[in-house]
Amino acid sequence: ELLDSNQINLLVWNIYKGAKKNFIQDFNLLSQNKDIIIIQEAVLNNKLKDMFTSNKQHEHFFATAFMFSNEKIPAGLLTSASVNSQSSQFLRSTYREPIVSTPKMALFTKYKLTNNKKLLLVINIHGINFVSYTAWRNQIINIINKIEVHNGPIIFAGDFNTWSTRRISFLTYSLKKLNFKNVKFKNDVRTTFFNIPLDHIFLRGLNYSNAKVWGGINSSDHKALTVTITN
Repeated sequence: ELLDSNQINLLVWNIYKGAKKNFIQDFNLLSQNKDIIIIQEAVLNNKLKDMFTSNKQHEHFFATAFMFSNEKIPAGLLTSASVNSQSSQFLRSTYREPIVSTPKMALFTKYKLTNNKKLLLVINIHGINFVSYTAWRNQIINIINKIEVHNGPIIFAGDFNTWSTRRISFLTYSLKKLNFKNVKFKNDVRTTFFNIPLDHIFLRGLNYSNAKVWGGINSSDHKALTVTITN
């Protein structure tokens, strides 16, 4: 199966482990007719596992960052797509977050496109937090090393934890050199820290329209992002 390169509907959302009220109803609303779904802070407890896997039309990949020790419930990243992938790979951060000593993940999946012989690379990221700039930058550089060997279009999205000018400057500068564009939102009410957005969608070799931040949905501590991507 091939993704329609004329219209790929994307959802990007840090779901706060689905712990807030009305999450399932909101997720079902936002995920309707989405070709690719990129989720951070997913957990495979019974409630969310049933919700994710009830979508039989999508192929799901989960990258486990850690297990909740008492319940043995995986937590990490989820990427779902309406077509079968050609490959999948995860990358665990070299550094770990303090106190809980858990890493953060990046998940790489590749898909075939119509009207394009090159594969689409989809990168789902949760940026490491509560660490030094050097530790955060290390995670980004390790991902960029994989980007540099991919010859084709790329969607790079998720919660980057870019809460400092140093972090966001390094990220945007590095990706601009690799010919990425940063998706802009007209009504930009993305979740921020120190007035800097934490969640981003970067595209290479692709165009976009209908970029939206779902400011009225409050069933996570992050706002959901949607966009229509074209070749």
